[in-house]
Amino acid sequence: MSARGDWRAGLPGGRWAGGLLFLTVLMATSYYTVVIGWLLLYLLRTLTTGLGGVDASALFAEVTGDLPAQAAATARIGYSSIIRGARSAGES
Repeated sequence: MSARGDWRAGLPGGRWAGGLLFLTVLMATSYYTVVIGWLLLYLLRTLTTGLGGVDASALFAEVTGDLPAQAAATARIGYSSIIRGARSAGES
């Protein structure tokens, strides 16, 4: 008898289903992270330059094409959320 025992826990195909679920969650998180980055960058550009006389499709193309700025905006909100959560956890 091995140290782990001769039994197996879980359902047949459970590892495969778990892996599929993990990939699904990872892809959804990636998608929503990108969308949040677009929204934050769009908000930043709206607050700093306004929207008067701006073509919406050109602005969207500019925002979605600016990957470094989008990544920075997403990282900023993610970092601030983590710090805020850590601070509130430390207060209780």
